[in-house]
Amino acid sequence: MSFCIQINTDNLSVITELNVDKRATHIVLQDGSWLAGQFQFNDGGCFEESDLQSLTAGDLKKYLDSICYQYFVAFYSKNLNQLYLLKDFSGCEAGYYKVSSSKIVISDSVERILSSTVDNEIDEVTAFNFIYFEMPWKPQSLFKGINAALNDTVYTYNSLENDFEMKDYFEIKTSDKSSNLTLRDSITRAHEKRLSTDNAIFLSGGLDSQVMCIALKKDLGVERLLSYNFSIKGAVESEHIEAKQTAVRLGIDFNHIEVDPSKEVDFESLFLTQNSPYVGAISLSSIFDNIGGNANVTFFGGQDTRLHTPALTKLDLNYWKINSVLGGVANPLLNILGRTSSFTLRSLSRKVRSEKFDRLLKLIANAGKPGSFLSYRHFHIHQFDFINESSKKNKNLNELKSLLGNANFSNPRQLYNKIVELNWRKQYMFDIEYMVGTSRAFGFDCVMPFYDKELAQFSANIDFKSATKFTKGRAGHSNKTVGVNKFVLREAYKGELDDSLIYRDKAVCPTTYMFFNGALKPQLTDFIYNNPLKGTILGETIFIDELITLAKGKHMCWEPQDNAILVIIFNAMIISSQYARLIK
Repeated sequence: MSFCIQINTDNLSVITELNVDKRATHIVLQDGSWLAGQFQFNDGGCFEESDLQSLTAGDLKKYLDSICYQYFVAFYSKNLNQLYLLKDFSGCEAGYYKVSSSKIVISDSVERILSSTVDNEIDEVTAFNFIYFEMPWKPQSLFKGINAALNDTVYTYNSLENDFEMKDYFEIKTSDKSSNLTLRDSITRAHEKRLSTDNAIFLSGGLDSQVMCIALKKDLGVERLLSYNFSIKGAVESEHIEAKQTAVRLGIDFNHIEVDPSKEVDFESLFLTQNSPYVGAISLSSIFDNIGGNANVTFFGGQDTRLHTPALTKLDLNYWKINSVLGGVANPLLNILGRTSSFTLRSLSRKVRSEKFDRLLKLIANAGKPGSFLSYRHFHIHQFDFINESSKKNKNLNELKSLLGNANFSNPRQLYNKIVELNWRKQYMFDIEYMVGTSRAFGFDCVMPFYDKELAQFSANIDFKSATKFTKGRAGHSNKTVGVNKFVLREAYKGELDDSLIYRDKAVCPTTYMFFNGALKPQLTDFIYNNPLKGTILGETIFIDELITLAKGKHMCWEPQDNAILVIIFNAMIISSQYARLIK
């Protein structure tokens, strides 16, 4: 379900046959131009060869945007003898390339580029980012010279530089124009574009997956609709009951899978061959193993941009308001308050240090530095005592702080849209590739309607006060009354399900630790006692000795509160395993 193209840098001729699998497209035009990649067409959309003749890169992008809701494509124009790479706004189709002195390799799979090239090495800075920021920040991949194509871009090959030049179209726009659509209309349209013959939902039981159920079943009238929910065997908490209530209420076929966290997994195929390895692939694979032979099923995933549901707590909103009202005067005042509070908390709690507590200290200490505060608050960044923040290893983090350093709190909607823009190429594209990549590895497709361009642009202009409003609701794992966010989304679907479901707070079920006490225990043991990175420059760069010590201290007795640390340990295991593969 992927493609790989190898092209001669001298004359841009294809070196090997276009290697295109199921669901990928390859078109050769009469003039010798060709088009290859992954496309997902709008309803009724298709390629017309006459439309593709003599198009410039910009015109081709407009054409693809009009007929596809997502794509990554390589296009060779015979007339211009020019090679282009194009990617849509959402970024839901993976795309990577590597340029060497003799050839260009283009694929939606990093693994296929690795197998088609030699002298591959792990990129030290990206490895550091992957471990301590939880993901490579695009356009970087884990490997030197293998770059990701960013969303909403056109790349043009420059033969003189032997590299691609990028033109970036990505922007989440704010507008004063009113829309006749409602949020629910926009969500319904995003789902309608992505309908297949056979459709299924990853139904967690949370609000976003409930909205997908309502959009598909009630608003679009999809008759044959499946839903799949999983829980972890032995877990104290799950959302199985809420997921089943949602499906039964809407008349959706409900399937529940119990995942055994001690069951052996194929670490290489499940993680090392994927663009974006993540522990959650174990649970997804359990769902796919239980489906059977219908590979035509398209799964709907509920990850969202947070544009219509901003991830801001009341503390965040107060911080933003103080900065908006006081302007530059706020920084020195917050700086004094932050340092005093941080010192006091650290002094009182030196014996009760946890990563979560340290993250709180980091936020408080940086209250007077908006760029640093926003970076630590809205991006996955882990800091440890053994890491020097001024180190060149933190280059990407310092660039992010600089970008957010002049934050305009007087226009909170515009500021939040900018945070989403930056996160789209960090967390979002990683999450997308994990969900879509894992699904396709098992022969299924996965679509992400909440990353739809039209929906994103609509949501980016929802009144910020309404979008961040809190209302009364139900706690995630109890009947306790609490304040809940996502007000606009809840109001749009009010009455479609019981209030105990629609107005239920986000429920976190920490289960990652169970896999490290079970299925991943052999790989973690090998990481601790047979790590190939010990004594290497790469190992020194990512602080492998410190990470091994951290893992050894809790090996085989991990607890729920260790989940954040385990993301770091898991990513370090990936780097170690990939290094071992490369030196074989």
